[in-house]
Amino acid sequence: MKKTIAVLTLAVASSFTYAQGVSSKPIVGPWYIGVSGGQSRADLDNWDYYDGYYFVDATTGATIPYTGLVTLNSDTRHTAWRVYAGYNFNENWAIEGAYTDLGQIKAEYVMNSTGLPRFEITGDQVSWSGAIKGTLPINKQFDVFGLVGATSNRTKVNFMQITSRFASVPSGSDHRTDLLTGLGAEFKPSPNIGIRLEYQNYNQFGGSGQDVNDALRMTVDAWTLGAAVKF
Repeated sequence: MKKTIAVLTLAVASSFTYAQGVSSKPIVGPWYIGVSGGQSRADLDNWDYYDGYYFVDATTGATIPYTGLVTLNSDTRHTAWRVYAGYNFNENWAIEGAYTDLGQIKAEYVMNSTGLPRFEITGDQVSWSGAIKGTLPINKQFDVFGLVGATSNRTKVNFMQITSRFASVPSGSDHRTDLLTGLGAEFKPSPNIGIRLEYQNYNQFGGSGQDVNDALRMTVDAWTLGAAVKF
């Protein structure tokens, strides 16, 4: 009886050890998901975008355009984060979709003659993108890659009047589709884990610049660092 119990115990222990060994092996499939964070940077268009803005002189009642009368002060860097998923056809080619929150850009316009702020615009930028990912393996643990695809860029604009008063406040949102490009490098500490450092250019956000109701217009890019899991 004791011998039987010992044999059963040994069999269970052996099975458990084997199961541990099997489960500890990474499962590497064609799919992957990842998350990353970093910093975005916006390049705002020049003041001629706001040629449609006018203010009324308090003394004369005259309508005066802002063009040439103001200076733009802007906070164009912000925290960005990104979640993405993809499918590897082979070690060189994949498709990848992502949602990226590029943070909030703030622009304040200061009257040149007085040095006083006239109004402030903030823009929240998000992107939905899809891209082809091309990878060049350097060795078993290190790859470099590029991304080319399309991005749907959304800007939500809030317009705050400081010393200026407008009959209608041009707040709202704008969508535009543009080209997405990117470059990056990936370090793989294990076959199913990748650490990615990458740069992406989302091109233009905002309106066409044709009237006062257009959203804040700018070109946005970002550097991010994150990790992906293959399964």
